[in-house]
Amino acid sequence: MTARGPWAEIEACLAGPPGMVRTGVRVGRSARIQPERIRRDAGEELVGPAPV
Repeated sequence: MTARGPWAEIEACLAGPPGMVRTGVRVGRSARIQPERIRRDAGEELVGPAPV
């Protein structure tokens, strides 16, 4: 994903199992997607925030 950027202006919407969503957030952040542009599945909120 990071090789095909730039991704700074992209809105990311992630859904799925908590581990997959957390990994998606990490990958998005490493691709320089701003945290406020990463939307997560509501179920992720019940498990806790994704590590950044």
